[in-house]
Amino acid sequence: MKANNLIGYKIKFFLSRNNIFSLFFNFISSFLLIFLFIKLFSKLDFQLFLLKENIQNLILLFFLSILMIFLRSVRFKNLFSFRKQKINFYQSFEITCKSYTLNNLLPFRIGEFYRIYVAKNFFKIKYSQAIYLIILERFCDLIIIILFSLPFLLIYYPSYTIIFLSFCLIMLIILTYAFKRIHLKFFRINPIQIFVSLRIFKQQFLKFSIVTFFIYIVELIIYLSFILILGINIDFFKILLIISISNLLPIFLPSPGGVGSFEYSVIFMMTSFFFIQESLAINYSFFTHFILIIPVTTIGILFFLKKMFINRILH
Repeated sequence: MKANNLIGYKIKFFLSRNNIFSLFFNFISSFLLIFLFIKLFSKLDFQLFLLKENIQNLILLFFLSILMIFLRSVRFKNLFSFRKQKINFYQSFEITCKSYTLNNLLPFRIGEFYRIYVAKNFFKIKYSQAIYLIILERFCDLIIIILFSLPFLLIYYPSYTIIFLSFCLIMLIILTYAFKRIHLKFFRINPIQIFVSLRIFKQQFLKFSIVTFFIYIVELIIYLSFILILGINIDFFKILLIISISNLLPIFLPSPGGVGSFEYSVIFMMTSFFFIQESLAINYSFFTHFILIIPVTTIGILFFLKKMFINRILH
């Protein structure tokens, strides 16, 4: 299969008879979540963030969000460091920003397939290795989310710990199965390739895990900062759970950028379980999500515009 047909084959996969329900569900859920997201605007207190001290805090958080992008770029660079053909940090940064921008603007997590496309063409590896390395990247994310959630569960709800771990395991199985269906259908993958990818990944696992840990530490600082800005009374372990749930739910409801699914998961947790005032929960979810996705999306759009501008000059 030609590499430049990757996105087309992904669309073809979703439009196939066996997957028309998935296509319909994604469109309906995305439309509903975006509609619910728009309804939140009427309840937002923008004046709260126009105060001088809060604008300064937002600028600082904006740069923290960019730091997360830098760390994710380092992680992507390390992910394929086993190849003889190396990638420099600028290239990794551009690929990372573009992939997250596609995820934030388009449904079906197109950005993940963009990274697979880049890995196949730039590093000259098989699709099977690229796909499984991306899956293993998500596996590291899941491990950190579990580690963030366990302290809260063990302290407040120890009886639910096994249920949560089972949920995470099921989610990982679903994620793996979804990718497997795609490349078994279109790329004619030999299943033995997963073991090749696992062996490659093992060589980089420690370094990769450390970078992943620091990515979520920066994200935790952003979550904590908005708690302080809004003066919300909530303890540290509950914030860890909010981070975990807000990162998990968008996987099942993949609206562009997690719009709607992020906000309502955070609002539901804060109001139903932690009894936070709804207006505070709405402002917290919206502005936290804004800082998490706007910087990377803006930079990604600039990279795409730069590419279009260069192509126009050359042609």
